[in-house]
Amino acid sequence: MGSVWSPALQFVLASVPGKPTPAPVADAASTSTAAIKVVFANTNPDTGGADSCTYELQMDDGASGDFSTIFTSEHLTAFTVTANIQRGRYYRFRYRAKNVIGYSAFSDVSYIQAVAAPATPATPKFTSAADTSITIQLFESADTNGVDVASYEIWRDAGNDLTSAFTLLSGVGSYNGHASTYQLTAAVDGLGAPGTLYRIKVRAKNADAVYSEYSDSLVVALGSVPTAPSTPVKDDAASGPQ
Repeated sequence: MGSVWSPALQFVLASVPGKPTPAPVADAASTSTAAIKVVFANTNPDTGGADSCTYELQMDDGASGDFSTIFTSEHLTAFTVTANIQRGRYYRFRYRAKNVIGYSAFSDVSYIQAVAAPATPATPKFTSAADTSITIQLFESADTNGVDVASYEIWRDAGNDLTSAFTLLSGVGSYNGHASTYQLTAAVDGLGAPGTLYRIKVRAKNADAVYSEYSDSLVVALGSVPTAPSTPVKDDAASGPQ
């Protein structure tokens, strides 16, 4: 009695992928009041033993509703959402990996707000100084990115220490957030003795309470600028014979 071979069976020694990490993050440079660019670059090497994984990105409706799938890809790790985005609203994002066996657990959830930060203001400019005051000029953000700037802030360090923390100028009589020039004083802003070296920087805040990056720091010393020297006069007696 004869026999024949059965068809070969193939087995994949694999399991579902590990949980993706980190959670999705926003690409701030490409996120605005009308679009959110989400980056979901998985750093967990656990593919479950499979050769490759497909990724599925999900988001909610911005009102803590159900998640829905908005993007799948095997290679791309970023996606820009433009549909149904409302200014100022927070949206939840998560993603998971899939191999030949099935889906991983979802990543941790991220909350990403549909906002845009103002452009970084230019470095404040030194105008003048005296023994008890420093006057600077401020510059507006060159681009509001669609949301009006509500105010500006001035920050200074502790003085004579280029590693010291910065402090916001605030309180009665201090900077009002809108003027294009401001005079820091010892009485209002706590400046120290003449000769103290300070770093001063500014940032913008828009109507959505989103801050720009800080400007570069102006480095300036407290104290009066020396008076101009007098015009040189030739001393004929010391010049020798003509």
